[in-house]
Amino acid sequence: MKFKDWHGKEYLLPKDKKIKWRPSASALVVKNKKILMIKAKQHGKWELPGGGIELGETIKEGLEREVYEETGYKVKTNGNVIHFTNHFFYAPDIDEFFETIVLILKAKLKESKQDKKIINYQDEIDEVKWVPINKLEDYELKEITQKVIKTILK
Repeated sequence: MKFKDWHGKEYLLPKDKKIKWRPSASALVVKNKKILMIKAKQHGKWELPGGGIELGETIKEGLEREVYEETGYKVKTNGNVIHFTNHFFYAPDIDEFFETIVLILKAKLKESKQDKKIINYQDEIDEVKWVPINKLEDYELKEITQKVIKTILK
């Protein structure tokens, strides 16, 4: 079984390591023909905001929490999945191997006010930006984000 890191480098699972299961959700938030995106510190690429769903959280709760933590925007979703994918990845910063299912849901802003104090610029996020849909090709997107956006915006 092959795992890819954020840069596309492949790894085999070492015999002393176990695979961790990680359900996650990301939001497609579109406003005025722009998509809400984040640039993550771990890999320096642009992606849809979102992350791991914690035990005891619904997908909807986890998605709304993650988007707020990463962007400072409160969003709401009806919980309908518009795209999903499954992949295996290696997180070199924590030396862990994961199998993940990524659920993509449409979301809308609850309010246009952004709480920049909540965003972890020190460890997690480089930048939060509304990227024009017609300019996406000008941004270095995470591989999974490229695939998802191409599929959704056909």
